Amino acid sequence: MNPVASRIYIRLEILAMTEDEILKTVPDSHPVWRGVDEALLKRVDTQYALGSFREWVKVTKHVIKGMEYFGADQVDDRIVDWALSRC
Repeated sequence: MNPVASRIYIRLEILAMTEDEILKTVPDSHPVWRGVDEALLKRVDTQYALGSFREWVKVTKHVIKGMEYFGADQVDDRIVDWALSRC
């Protein structure tokens, strides 16, 4: 028997996070988002992530690079603008 043919694949639909889930989950997912103003988190989600955790992972990577680039120790509008321009 082919080992690949013996595997079972199930399609799993993952729904987009709600605004409340974003405000809780995103700051818990990476230290860079802790303490960030809720309005800024909502902005990132509205302009880019649209509730997708996968997209939040991508923007987080760019936010970290932006913080290094600007020598910033906290996420702000400038960092978010820079990160979103690279997503």
